[in-house]
Amino acid sequence: VIEWFQPWPEQALESVAQVFLEEVDLMAHKESVIAHMVMTHQSVYNFSARFAEQLKRHVYVTPKNYLDFIGNYKTSISENRELINQMSMRLDGGLQKLIQAADEVDKMQVTLSEAKVVVDQKTKECNELLVVIAENRKVVETKQAAATEKEEALVVQQAKIGVDKEEAEAALAAAIPALEAAADALQGLKKEEITEIRSFSKPNIQVQKVCECVVILRNIKDVSWKGAKGMMADPRFLSTLIDFDKDGLTDRQVRQVKEYMKDPKFTPDEVMNISTAAAGLLKWVYAMVNYNSIAKEVNPKRKAVAEAERMLRTAEKELAKVKAEVAALSQELATLQAQFDTKGAEQTELKQKA
Repeated sequence: VIEWFQPWPEQALESVAQVFLEEVDLMAHKESVIAHMVMTHQSVYNFSARFAEQLKRHVYVTPKNYLDFIGNYKTSISENRELINQMSMRLDGGLQKLIQAADEVDKMQVTLSEAKVVVDQKTKECNELLVVIAENRKVVETKQAAATEKEEALVVQQAKIGVDKEEAEAALAAAIPALEAAADALQGLKKEEITEIRSFSKPNIQVQKVCECVVILRNIKDVSWKGAKGMMADPRFLSTLIDFDKDGLTDRQVRQVKEYMKDPKFTPDEVMNISTAAAGLLKWVYAMVNYNSIAKEVNPKRKAVAEAERMLRTAEKELAKVKAEVAALSQELATLQAQFDTKGAEQTELKQKA
């Protein structure tokens, strides 16, 4: 093999970096940055040689890679410096706003101090009017307390429904590992391996059993080696396993497959010693059977989830009704407060006329 990409010597790498980084302000770190670039480029070159020696695969490290490395560094440092500059400007702007706000707060403190004297006087006058509406306020507050208690009870009920729903969803999540196991079992299967199995006129009995299990799960009538070969002749055979309708399995199909599983040697590990592809298919078979078992337990929990959601919707409607009652009571309190404000204004006006 002709080596078309001759490496640059270390001195040349340093010189090129010096030229390209000449206008970049790195302060006292320029030499260390250049040395790091040279070291990195040479390390990649050396590791690519080891890679080629050990794995017989070539990864070419060229001077163009080094130039791109320098260019990317210049771009990155420029963008980051621009970002830091923008952040600094934003920080400075924020500090100016804080200073301005502090000045305004000081002015407001003075205004508030002056207003407090006036407010204190009006408060004293209005307190006399509070006696008039105290009894009405007490009635409203009692009703509001009762409404709040009811709302808290509904919140507790809603929390319980949420917990029940989470438990049901957790039970549903138990089916996920079975699905993932099925997907993993098909990852290692190749069309060539399926073709190799199909080419056997009389396969190993365990391999034949595996294929018959797949025939049963796919609901093919001819449960035999002939039927299995016909099934695997379909160019979309692996796709049909990937898109398999696992929820459509019947109890009869699962029982038939479990009869095969009674053989202690009928496991993916044992079959792996005979055929890798057959072991992969058997993993898929086990995954489908396991999923079916989990689905039987999950279906009642799905109904429980639906019931919990119905109860949650009912509780939310009740809670909305209670909140509407609380809002009405709050409006009543606001009306009383408006009456209080009106009487206070009238009292102030009388004082001014006096």
